[in-house]
Amino acid sequence: MAVLREAELEELIPTSDERPLLRGLIIGIAVGATIAGLIILAQTARKRQTRQEPPQGGADAEQPPHGDASPR
Repeated sequence: MAVLREAELEELIPTSDERPLLRGLIIGIAVGATIAGLIILAQTARKRQTRQEPPQGGADAEQPPHGDASPR
């Protein structure tokens, strides 16, 4: 295993933020993509839920057959 000198080690481990704008840009893109993904998932779930719900009863609702023992 190679032994690093102190000067070489300091080059590998930055002591301060060298590129704060780049880091901020990357974090912003990641947060934006996460939010967009959550919005798309919520919209998809809402669409699936509305497709699976039976139609609400009303004047135009389909009546069940007479022999099914349902209350009238």
